[in-house]
Amino acid sequence: SDHQLSRYREITMKVAGSIFGFFKYLFACYLFLYGLTGISNADSLSEAQRAHRAGNYSEAAKLYRLSAVNGNTDARYALGSMYTYGEGVTADYQKAEKWYRLAAEKGHRDAQYTLGLIYGSGQYGFARDLQKAVKWYRLAAAQEHINALLNLGMIYERGYGQGIRRDYREAVKWYRLAAKRGSSGAQAHLGLMYIRGFGVSRDLIRAYMWLELASGKGIGMAQQGLAEAAEGMSPSHITKAKRMAVNCRARNYKNCD
Repeated sequence: SDHQLSRYREITMKVAGSIFGFFKYLFACYLFLYGLTGISNADSLSEAQRAHRAGNYSEAAKLYRLSAVNGNTDARYALGSMYTYGEGVTADYQKAEKWYRLAAEKGHRDAQYTLGLIYGSGQYGFARDLQKAVKWYRLAAAQEHINALLNLGMIYERGYGQGIRRDYREAVKWYRLAAKRGSSGAQAHLGLMYIRGFGVSRDLIRAYMWLELASGKGIGMAQQGLAEAAEGMSPSHITKAKRMAVNCRARNYKNCD
C-alpha cells in the first residue's frame, strides 16, 4: 500500500542518515588522529634535532626513527647519516643506504645527492654504478643541488665507462648551471674548458673571467689555469676579463657569458 511504501521510505532514509552520520564521525576521527600524528611527527623531528645537536646520539636516533617511520624525509636522511657514521647506532651501510633511498624516493635532494656519491665512488661496500649515480645526481640537480650539478659535469667531462661516454658539451652544460649558482669548483672547470676548447669555442677572455672568480675563493686549479690562460693573452685582454669578472660577481653570476 501507499502507507507501507511511505513508511518503508521513511525507515530507509533514517538508516541512510544514520550510516552517513556514522561515516562523518569516522572521517572526523581520522582527521583528528591524522592531525595528531602530524604534530607528533614534527615534534619528534624537532626533539631529535635538539638531541643530535647536544650529542645525545642514541636518543636522537630513536626519535629520528619515529619520524622516519611516519614518513618524514628529513628524519630518514638524518637516520641514514647516523647509520653511516655510527652515531647512536652501530654503523651499517646497508641500513644507511636504505634510509637515504627512502628519503630520496620522496624527493629529498640531499639524500638523492648522497646516493649519487655512494654509487659514483663505490663507497661503503657498494659496487660503483655510474648509471645509478647519474640517475640520483640528475634528480638532485633538478632541485638545483649545486654539487650534484658539478659532479654531473665531471662525470661527462671524463667519461668513466659503464655506458657513460665522454661528452664535453654535456659537461659544459652542467658546469655552467653550477657556475651560475656560485660553485667555485664549477667556475674553475668551466674556465679550463674554455682554455682547451672542450665543448665550447676556445675563448681565453671568458676562461680568464671564470678562473678569476674561482681563484678568488682559493681554488688551486683556477690559479694554475689563470697563469695558463694569461700566456696567450694581451694585457688589455686580461684587463677586460677582470672587469667581466667584477661585473659577473655583481650580477650574482647570472648572464656572465
